[in-house]
Amino acid sequence: EKDGASKSGLLSFAKRLSKNFNEGKGKEKETTEKTKEKEMSKDEKLQLIFINFDRDQDAALNSTEFVNLVNTLFIEEGTQAVTEEQYSELVSGLGADPKKGIDFKDLQKIYQQNERDVGADYERLKLDVDSARELLNSQWKY
Repeated sequence: EKDGASKSGLLSFAKRLSKNFNEGKGKEKETTEKTKEKEMSKDEKLQLIFINFDRDQDAALNSTEFVNLVNTLFIEEGTQAVTEEQYSELVSGLGADPKKGIDFKDLQKIYQQNERDVGADYERLKLDVDSARELLNSQWKY
């Protein structure tokens, strides 16, 4: 009987060990994701926001792309969306050509002037960190 009891004790211990190990795996992955995001700089997050909205990948946000960005990230529920005319005024105010659009440096200025929280906007987009980094490393040429 001692043999049977020690086997069941060993089996019970092995199950607990396995359970703790598997629970730890999930937490480890979650911690790794958070760590990766913390390591990402403010500029990297803003670059990813820019890339996310630059649908034609021409290194500039045209009126449609920029209005989409503003209406997605800047406009609170219940307020009026940005119009093409407002876009033209804003872009001209930055010294850029509304027909060409705004580049990354212009977007940086907009964020600074409006004291936007890049991290919060990045979070709202729910971009996958690994995919985003891969995109940044392979395509970032702005």
